[in-house]
Amino acid sequence: MATRRKAATKKRPERWNAPPARRNPMGLLLVLAGISGLVYYACAPKATAPRAPSGAPIVARPARPERVAEEPAARPPEPKVIVTEKPPKPAEPAPEPDARPTNGVEGPAGSADVPEPRREIVEPSVKLTPDAPPAIEPPKTERRAIRMPRVTKGEFERNPGAAGEVALSFDGCYDDKPLPKILTTLDHHGYKATFFVAGRFAQRYPHSVKRIADDGMELGNHSWSHPKFTELTDAQIDSQLTRTNDLIREISGQTPTLFRPPFGDRDNRVRNEVAADGFHTVCWALDSWDSVKKGITSDEISKRVLGRVQPGDVVLLHVGSQATADALPAILEGLDARGLRVVPVSELMKG
Repeated sequence: MATRRKAATKKRPERWNAPPARRNPMGLLLVLAGISGLVYYACAPKATAPRAPSGAPIVARPARPERVAEEPAARPPEPKVIVTEKPPKPAEPAPEPDARPTNGVEGPAGSADVPEPRREIVEPSVKLTPDAPPAIEPPKTERRAIRMPRVTKGEFERNPGAAGEVALSFDGCYDDKPLPKILTTLDHHGYKATFFVAGRFAQRYPHSVKRIADDGMELGNHSWSHPKFTELTDAQIDSQLTRTNDLIREISGQTPTLFRPPFGDRDNRVRNEVAADGFHTVCWALDSWDSVKKGITSDEISKRVLGRVQPGDVVLLHVGSQATADALPAILEGLDARGLRVVPVSELMKG
């Protein structure tokens, strides 16, 4: 056994027992240089278009257009002079006919002229002679001067020609409690006024409407339900006027021909439709503010009316205002002191 181990030991080469040889540093450097080159090649950026961040579209850079040499602008051709005959002179347009109506209603928007009086045609006169046949003369048109009240935009609001007269007008819409005092005061001074009542007011207070007529006052139409007439159709306007007039006629026996638009809301179409139904639109020249200013007192109403009223004015008041009923005695006394007499609106229009 010892002989085998000894023999095995002898068969080993001598390099295992020799000291380590000195290594060459140049070879190590070459190996490191090769590894560095491989790493650089793998990590170096490739010559391709840069990648956009994830989720963002890649926008290609537009190619730069090639410059094209500009050609010189072509010289415009010289204008040719063509001699033609002189065109004939255009015919003058025929004059338009006068569009102003003559029925007391305003014509085009913005016109505030007084309508012209109606024209009357004179019957042709016939001259008889024993020797010649009768000759018929051509008809002649003659204008007659008619005294008309002042009309502003197709409506009546004042008559400056009515010296010494004013008209007090009362609108009845909701309440009739102050009415007895108003009628008593007017009767005490011997004056007549005009009351524009709504259809629903007459339906709710028929006894008040009847008393107005029995006291000799004038009744006017103030619509049925007090709407804004510019927002109604022509058929609705006709219905508002007809229903109210029928009820007033049934209660009082009067047939109103004067109409006051609720809220003073009107335009040319409303005026024309009202006139076609046989009514004349009546507004006012002086508002007492008894339905405008909240909490107005009787003293404020009387001072406002007496401080602003002019001869021929239509004054706006309201049946449902207790302050108006309380101010009416002072108003009538102040008008008497100034020599102004109170009349209905229809009489003021004629004065």
